[in-house]
Amino acid sequence: MVKKLAHGFVAGVMRQACLISGLPTGYSITHTQRRLRTTQAEGEKRMDWKTLLAYITGTVDQELLVRNEYLVTENRILRNQIKGRLRLSDGERKALAEIGQKLSKQALREVAKIVKPETILGWHRTLVAQKCDGSPQRKAPGRPSIDPDLEALVVRMAQEHRAWGYDRIVGALANLGHTISDQTVGNILKRHGVPPAPERKTTTTWKECIRTHMDVLVATDFFTAEVWTLGGLVTSYVLFFIHLGSRQVHIAGMTPHPNEQ
Repeated sequence: MVKKLAHGFVAGVMRQACLISGLPTGYSITHTQRRLRTTQAEGEKRMDWKTLLAYITGTVDQELLVRNEYLVTENRILRNQIKGRLRLSDGERKALAEIGQKLSKQALREVAKIVKPETILGWHRTLVAQKCDGSPQRKAPGRPSIDPDLEALVVRMAQEHRAWGYDRIVGALANLGHTISDQTVGNILKRHGVPPAPERKTTTTWKECIRTHMDVLVATDFFTAEVWTLGGLVTSYVLFFIHLGSRQVHIAGMTPHPNEQ
């Protein structure tokens, strides 16, 4: 223990004497030189990497420029060989629009040969508008529209049952599982030109008139028949009557001269 203390004391006295005399110690010289050499080596390494990276980047950029120049020239030659207008699909327009919007308009003028730069940018604006378009999910304002089948059923009920009012039609529809108001029934009938029940009672349609007088109505008409006679083939005109109630046909007569008196 005493020897260690003595050795440390002697070393401290010698280091202090060197500092007082201005002479650097051996430990300080060795450590400083090592740090300087390490710093210089690291700097040289950094410079080597920077130089190498710049060289690689310049080589790649130069190769890309040459490739782009070749593709532009080849595209121009191919476009000159093709006559007429090119028809592009929606997928092809989308692909050109996605790439073209990343370039400036001046760059597009230099490389775009199929269509004008304005057209490509217009395709991109259309794609953006379609993506942000919410009209398919947008509902129309106001009440929902009436189903066309239900509307046709309302009109049919009003025409077949002329004495039925709006409330009666609403009740009949409720029995069938449809729920609408009497005002809706009135609006539907107005759109189709069907009058309300009081006016419908006082009017009669041709269908109702024929159905009511079916047993006393008779229809008449002519038809022709080709008949062979001694003089050859002659067209004969046949007058007939049909009873609408029983559908019985009665032949009234036949003549080849219907205009004779």
